Amino acid sequence: MKKFKIKQKSNRSGFTLVELVIVIAIVIILSVISVPIYRGYVDKAKWAEGYALLGNILSAQKAYYSEYGNFFSYKSVRAWYWTCNEPSLGIDARGNKYFTWFGMDITKNYFNAQAMKHIDLIKEGKYYLLLQYNITKGSRIIDFDANWAKVNDWAD
Repeated sequence: MKKFKIKQKSNRSGFTLVELVIVIAIVIILSVISVPIYRGYVDKAKWAEGYALLGNILSAQKAYYSEYGNFFSYKSVRAWYWTCNEPSLGIDARGNKYFTWFGMDITKNYFNAQAMKHIDLIKEGKYYLLLQYNITKGSRIIDFDANWAKVNDWAD
């Protein structure tokens, strides 16, 4: 006579310690790879907002120059005038998240425009962009960060 062994059902349900360690290791590896990439995309989005604001200023100033023969200038004693809204040029930075203020310095042949966060005006903060436009030389944008500056020449 054959003896049959009856398989007993295991009462254990769940994962073993080795399986959990492997899953945690995979999650850590994925996060180490993806977090710097994500931060790079966020920084690019921030700079894109600043470039868009400076592009609006450049277009508005070119249109103003073609109509009046000079660049729009503030009637102010100070060389730089900071604003978040300039109705004369149709520029409004209040809807922006990272670059909410801009200022311009105007002379006869060129103008400088900066874009930055309002808080950065007080403490000379981390992010700001500088647009330099000269009638004969065209335009260039300088990205300023805490430790570096990068120059991009714009084709007009």
